[in-house]
Amino acid sequence: MEKEKRIYDKLEFRVGTAGNSGERAIEGHAAVFNEYTQIGDSFIEVIEPGAFDSCDLSDVALLVNHDNQSLPLARTQSGTMTIWIDKIGLAFKAKLDVSNNPAAKMLYSSVARGDVKGMSFAFIVEQDDWQNLNSDLPTRHIRKIKKIYELSAATFPAYEGTDVNARARIILASAKRTADEDAAELQRLKKEIKERYGLATEEKKIDWKEAGEAFKEKSFSRRVQSPYNIFGERRTMTVAPSSSGESSIIVPTYSSANINPDFPVVSSLIDSVAHLSLNGGESFLQPYVTGIDLGGYTGEAENAAEAETAFSSAQINRCKITAYCELSEELSKLPAANYADVVFQNIKTSIQGFLTKEILFGEGVSNGGFSNRLVGIFSDKATAIASDTDFSISQITDITLDEILIRYGGDESVEATPCCLILHKLDLLAFAKVRTSTREKFYDIKFSTGNTGTIAGIPFILSSALKPLSITANEGGAQSGDYVMCYGNPKSYLLTEFSPLEVTRSDDFKFRSGVSCFRGNVFCGGNVVKKNGFIRICKS
Repeated sequence: MEKEKRIYDKLEFRVGTAGNSGERAIEGHAAVFNEYTQIGDSFIEVIEPGAFDSCDLSDVALLVNHDNQSLPLARTQSGTMTIWIDKIGLAFKAKLDVSNNPAAKMLYSSVARGDVKGMSFAFIVEQDDWQNLNSDLPTRHIRKIKKIYELSAATFPAYEGTDVNARARIILASAKRTADEDAAELQRLKKEIKERYGLATEEKKIDWKEAGEAFKEKSFSRRVQSPYNIFGERRTMTVAPSSSGESSIIVPTYSSANINPDFPVVSSLIDSVAHLSLNGGESFLQPYVTGIDLGGYTGEAENAAEAETAFSSAQINRCKITAYCELSEELSKLPAANYADVVFQNIKTSIQGFLTKEILFGEGVSNGGFSNRLVGIFSDKATAIASDTDFSISQITDITLDEILIRYGGDESVEATPCCLILHKLDLLAFAKVRTSTREKFYDIKFSTGNTGTIAGIPFILSSALKPLSITANEGGAQSGDYVMCYGNPKSYLLTEFSPLEVTRSDDFKFRSGVSCFRGNVFCGGNVVKKNGFIRICKS
């Protein structure tokens, strides 16, 4: 399998501020699903939804123009770039250190000015199907991408002159190939198809329509890899004789080569909080202001009125979070579906899901053999939040949102942006059920990607770690005194990474029994780092 590169022209970039004052962020999509695009004069290509589901995204670097000789500007392994799959395609967000890295500053400026509009990525295809092979432009459906090596901001995307809408269409092209190289590439691909499906390889013209029928009729030993691939695996089973003594027969059974993913289990809260990457260490101390004295009148030759600024600090201690799973070689090698890749990716998902829960409910105390834990927003160890700012509600009404917003902030202000409401999905439904006197919806709720959106223009993030206010405790809801929501700027919580999140696979530990072991770990800590950075709501 050869490494390929694809360039997307005129993608939508968004720029903004990242976690630190010296950081800026760019985000967008590096690949898009369901776009039929001509690759030179060779073929039409489309990336199918699900192509990235088991893709190895464990170590992807951000480069400019695929320049491997330069240092990467961000990287998933260090936590400075995040990659995820949404309904559009392969999305990314990269933190650029514009203060210390001139190349990062140049890229950020070029994206912000609109000088850089293209995004490219280098990848290896694991499974693809071909259709219309008798035409001049066969169609290639990429079903599964094995690995992505790097994303690159592209200075000169292919087909630069094409006038297209950035959100409606993309132009995909092979990387700077001549017409002769395009023809050679087409011949290489056709040869690969012949060899893969056992067709004639002697030098003679092949009827590609006939070849397509041959693909359909061809019997494969275990895995079906053809343009007509519906079943990824074929096996046989014996049907026992009937009561009348008829002879048994053997019929095939099938299983899919694809594994349908679960719904997202990680709240986007983990991406919304502030992040600080440190190389090792035991703890981190973040100071914050707790109060400012006001000035006063002063008589002639008298001392000036004192106006002290009071400070405090949030202590963030290192803790260790791990996830582990074992997979037998039967499950790893025999099925058509790649269970091992899914397990590998879900180890990371497992750790991220746990971290999201701990951002809210981490106890921040020692417990038996464990050293430290994250200090959650709802923990009494979150000393930046004064407990007398908490308040209780019994149900969600037409004044609930106003009450939350007005209670938050200092005595001289009401904060709305960039704050958000963190709540359970069922409580979002309760907001949607509130009606006016004419039975119209009181709150205008809009949904964005993932588990975010707005309620009457106020951003929200859903989290299943919370217990809903709107159902009884017997039904799984909150009891009296339980925290059910919080509101504030997510950046008021700092997640400090003392080491990057790593996932490793070992086939040595249980070599004798043929078991593959997957283990993920991260050293990190977290705490609220701004005075009353969140207002906490509990059930009365």
